[in-house]
Amino acid sequence: MRVAHSGDLGHFTQTSVLAAPPRFTELHFDGIAWPQGLYSQTNLAIVPEALIDELTISHASQHIDFFSSPPQDSRPWTYVEYIKGPFDIDVMRVRFRRSLSAKIQPYLTLNFLNADGQQITVNGSQRGGPYDALKAYGRTEYLLSPNYRLRHRLVSSTNETVVATPSFFEQLPEIVDNDASYKETRLLHSLEMAKTSRITESASKNSRDIDTFRLRIYNWRLREETRDDLRNSFIDHKNNIVGGSADWRFYTARLTAQAVATFERHDISRPTISLAAKNILSLRAKSQFPLSKGLFLDAQARIVHHPDFDVQWSALGQLTFVPTNGIEIFGNIERRFSLPGPAEYANTIAGVLAPNPALEAAQLDKIEGGVFCRKDTIELSAAGQRIRLNSPFELAVVDSLLIVQNSSRKTTFHGFALLAKWRPFTGLHIDLQANGSFERQP
Repeated sequence: MRVAHSGDLGHFTQTSVLAAPPRFTELHFDGIAWPQGLYSQTNLAIVPEALIDELTISHASQHIDFFSSPPQDSRPWTYVEYIKGPFDIDVMRVRFRRSLSAKIQPYLTLNFLNADGQQITVNGSQRGGPYDALKAYGRTEYLLSPNYRLRHRLVSSTNETVVATPSFFEQLPEIVDNDASYKETRLLHSLEMAKTSRITESASKNSRDIDTFRLRIYNWRLREETRDDLRNSFIDHKNNIVGGSADWRFYTARLTAQAVATFERHDISRPTISLAAKNILSLRAKSQFPLSKGLFLDAQARIVHHPDFDVQWSALGQLTFVPTNGIEIFGNIERRFSLPGPAEYANTIAGVLAPNPALEAAQLDKIEGGVFCRKDTIELSAAGQRIRLNSPFELAVVDSLLIVQNSSRKTTFHGFALLAKWRPFTGLHIDLQANGSFERQP
């Protein structure tokens, strides 16, 4: 996984897997897709840290999975942490976990972040703080029976900081001044009913508790503001997402399968654009099964219907060979798409940006291979990939206005990752890693 920062603490941060552009990388936490912004962006800086207790990146997956630690009956605790750093940085984290009864298990975490004295140099000028953030995650489980449970989830995250490097059109110097701040807000209410079982994955042999069936209804409220003074108070983009999903998983000693159906209604409110509410349907399926002793096949497919871009699809196939315990060799091929964000194809900023209703989805074709070895206290892994972008997005100038359009050029990326871990004795970990990517344009 690669992480790219636009500045310091709290500034716009993107993540991707090896050479894949960030907009092609989805983030999921506890099986819930983190929503992309109006520019199809995912800002890692606004994701509450409590959602990243565990991190899983699979070469046979089309997204990065985050997991939060589940509540435990036998371990009630309260955890408070305070950090004081340079630039008057103050960070406080509070975690609370209790069992109110044998059936009700609440879990709450709060993060408060502030940096009053932060200074950033942009184009030779100094931009000062403050940086403020409040991130909250809460989950309450009600045990209907040993295997069935009802859950409510709350995610509330607000992240505001000065603009280090303009990432969106509303942050350009032509629109805001040097003291502009960018504020992003994400609010989720989710109610779900799930059946939980303990399973053992056929390839990795890892055991864990998962939801084998889940029904969910949810509401996301997204808000993105760029502010510096009263003249720019009109820059306030909102998206209200109401959705529901059904998730089914099936596990046996030889077959693993999953199917997910999702329906969402996006209602965008912003003064620089006029878009009707959009109904978006998504179907996702994946499976893993052995072809022979030590040889496994992973297959995934996803279909999305968007009223402005018709039907888009992605697919992935991977072969994994496990000749003996501790050695895995894999290879996969994949096609993936990225839809333009509403602010890219339907945005109008007077004197700066023109809309492009003809904008189409970008496509990514990937070939990847690698090897993983583990023996005693040593782990070694290496992976490489080749990615080709078809119809990527680019900025052009038409009638003295910027416009986002599809490029006719096919851009190729090559990426690699190397990792070595050594545990000589208890308490000492030595990790060495390297990764990089190379871009080639015709």
